[in-house]
Amino acid sequence: MGIREREQISRRIGAPEMGAAERLLRQTSTTARAGGGSTVLLALMVFVGGCEPTAQSMGDGTTDGATRPSADMTVDAADPLVGDARAMGDGLIAGDGGTPRDAGGPVTDMGVAHDGGPRLPDRGIVEGECSNASVYARLRPTCEGCHAFGTFPAFASLGSYERLIAYDPSWVIPGEPEQSALLDLLRGEASGSIRAMPPGQNTFADLEAQGRTGITIDELSECILQMGAPTMPQATDAVVARLKSAEQVRQALYDQLGLVYGDFVNINYMHNDQFFISDPDEVPKLIAYPSSAAAVARGRWAAMGGFSFTAKQKRTRAASPVRGHTLMQVSQAWCIRAVAKANNAALFRHAAVNDTSQSNADGIRRNIGYLFLRMLGLEATEDDVEALYQGVFRYYEDQEDVRTAWASVCSALIRHPLWITY
Repeated sequence: MGIREREQISRRIGAPEMGAAERLLRQTSTTARAGGGSTVLLALMVFVGGCEPTAQSMGDGTTDGATRPSADMTVDAADPLVGDARAMGDGLIAGDGGTPRDAGGPVTDMGVAHDGGPRLPDRGIVEGECSNASVYARLRPTCEGCHAFGTFPAFASLGSYERLIAYDPSWVIPGEPEQSALLDLLRGEASGSIRAMPPGQNTFADLEAQGRTGITIDELSECILQMGAPTMPQATDAVVARLKSAEQVRQALYDQLGLVYGDFVNINYMHNDQFFISDPDEVPKLIAYPSSAAAVARGRWAAMGGFSFTAKQKRTRAASPVRGHTLMQVSQAWCIRAVAKANNAALFRHAAVNDTSQSNADGIRRNIGYLFLRMLGLEATEDDVEALYQGVFRYYEDQEDVRTAWASVCSALIRHPLWITY
């Protein structure tokens, strides 16, 4: 990188522009019109995944705070998940094809205020406080432009800051600020190939003199002086469940539903109404499809928290309305596609797709038990099977037809807590 480019980066960091948090939210706030019951799904995702965590431990700083749903969890007809499956007709079938829209709502701007001074987050952070959270929040506006992602993402989260800087002795030695290489780097006096941060004409010390930093080097020095050696947190129960990543969701759908890439995209086109999920970093396997459909498919990848280098999207497992709505409609559309696929042995082992409760009730029950084991990894009890058979299959068989009934059973299992977590 040349001097001119570095100067441009430095000016951008100090310029009044959209903060990184808002940029990321705008990139990931793509959702399709959701059917009824999506609030229930989102509540389950929050229960098992929690919000984006922060921590002040010396580890990687991320804990989901989640507990594994009990193994004897049943799907009963009164369960919100079963009721959620009944929203199928109101959601996907009456949907608008997944046109993205901005989720809207306020965002916290971690960028630089328009008056040239730092805009500190309004989260009770007290100027001069030396907690890791306070130091991270006041350093972040200056540093996140380059280090919220990339090869040294120290400002991607509080946990990343603690792991890569605060508790790394190559940068910070607790109690010894003058021996801490971080301060030399900020002053522009570091040894080695990189002598200053940020790069360019203005060091951190220069920006501080211009009133463009949220914390001073003297304050950092005092905080390092006050730091004690990091202590390990008290032993707690290990986290045993977290939300599936975008990659895991898509691969599980392919494998469990007997679907492949070619079921959604052919040599000429891709349908919006099939709710395909596309990783922006992948090289298309087939001839290009319409850009509008491709953009919507990439938007679903972002909505599921997928990482993308080319789109500059950070991975996230945080629960959100966008994620919940997207999973609901994807589960419905992919299950409809799987049921419609000819001779799909992945879904039908003990019953045929056109079997009815009048012609093969026992086979349908056995097939529901097979799907329960295949998709959730647990042997279904008689109560599990009967809840799905009476509460979902028979309901949709009477209201619609047997294919809709099978798609509803399939979609209900995908939105089960044991499916959306691992």
